[in-house]
Amino acid sequence: MPIGFSSRAARLALLALLLLGLLPFAALCAYNEPYSDDFINAWRTLAHGPMSVQRELYQQWTGRFFSTFLITALNPLTWGWLRGVRWAAAGIELALAAGLYAAIRQVWPGRLRRGSAAVASLTALLLYVQLLPDVYSAFYWFTAAAVYTLGLVCFTLVLVASAAGLRQPQGRRRGWAVVAGVAAVATAGTNEVQLLLLLATLAALLWVSWLRGAPATRRWWLMLLGVTLVAGAVAVAAPGNFVRLVDKGSGLEPLPHKLLMALPRTGRGLLTLLIQPRLLAALVLVYWWLQPLARRWGNPFGQRVPLRQSLPCLVAGLGLAQLVSYVGLGGSLDRLANVLIYALLLGWGAALLAAAPVHPPLPAPPTPRWRRALPWAGLLVLCATGPTARAWQEWCYSAGPYSRQMAQRYALIEAARRAGTRRLVVPPIMHVRPYHVLLSGQDLAAWPGYYANAETAVYFGLSELVVDEPLLPQAHHDFGGSWRAPAER
Repeated sequence: MPIGFSSRAARLALLALLLLGLLPFAALCAYNEPYSDDFINAWRTLAHGPMSVQRELYQQWTGRFFSTFLITALNPLTWGWLRGVRWAAAGIELALAAGLYAAIRQVWPGRLRRGSAAVASLTALLLYVQLLPDVYSAFYWFTAAAVYTLGLVCFTLVLVASAAGLRQPQGRRRGWAVVAGVAAVATAGTNEVQLLLLLATLAALLWVSWLRGAPATRRWWLMLLGVTLVAGAVAVAAPGNFVRLVDKGSGLEPLPHKLLMALPRTGRGLLTLLIQPRLLAALVLVYWWLQPLARRWGNPFGQRVPLRQSLPCLVAGLGLAQLVSYVGLGGSLDRLANVLIYALLLGWGAALLAAAPVHPPLPAPPTPRWRRALPWAGLLVLCATGPTARAWQEWCYSAGPYSRQMAQRYALIEAARRAGTRRLVVPPIMHVRPYHVLLSGQDLAAWPGYYANAETAVYFGLSELVVDEPLLPQAHHDFGGSWRAPAER
């Protein structure tokens, strides 16, 4: 175990905490349903072809070349597999856990056993989930998860492949260099925030390698930095980025004006993110977990970097990423906050380890039992008061009725298609309370112009799809029951 629990009862309690904490998120994958962009991206792919749609999106909407390939050609709905989003959600959760496991294994290779690394990776995943402002977009909404969460997996893979490659002799690094380079290209092609975070991370690692006086390591980071810059230039220079900015209205404003407007909002947004009580508590827990390990095994990076140097760099990187979101998107979305929180936790852990002595001067004294149990008690409190508690409620009370009503809705749509009906009215989701894990509270509206209605209708070949307005009072007030036509609201 990562904190050295000696008693069997304590280990079983730890495993029970991890199981109970993560089980409902895995179980909710079995009830997942596609929504909104999932439908329209699949329709675009079917209408234009898997390759032609990449060119169209690059020219007309976005330069995120890797994520657009995922949400179109690899979209389960493109292949007529609506339930494929359930397997995709489970795969995304597993991929993130695997990325964390591989990263932890590379920190102290040879010291952490596979079982301890697995427990540590599940702990890191559970802690991260407790801080998410939007769990739905992190795992269950296929389009958002492919753009942002899989981008985090690729970002982590760059670091894992680099750590593994740099430990190999000079002649055996090529394979790892290819893996790291491909992952860097993929990260650059997911979204602009993660591109900026990767560039900042590589620049910081290049600086550390310069301090160490390691030419081979410096060449490695220079190579990855160059690859990322080229891939990022391809993504940022896409004509579709400018078309989308104009479409959203922000592209009509001069860049200096947008920067002046975004700078104070960036400061407020970053401060709001950093002073969240749950996030601050999580940072303390990470410190409590890592301090005994760093005191026992020393700095795993071979170069000591004081916190007074690393923390300003970390905050500056997060601030730049926040600034990009305000300039490019006009605001900071919850799914972008998911990315920033992941980067903060990863950066905070790395900063703590980098601040430790490379060679501990004396054998570390044993950690008291109460001190070892304290961070786990803190994690238990976060689980009991956050997304894990809501996930259990949603799994037990809401997921089943929601899934059955969605199956009935798809049956009505399929029957309408076979009968040649072009306009269809379906019941809303009724008597189901969303707890904002799998169920975000979004549903179709009572007017056909609502984006979710239009995008779902075009995928199924309907001209109009709405929910039955007289039934809306039976829908939970937090589950789309307030969507009326604009003139009626």
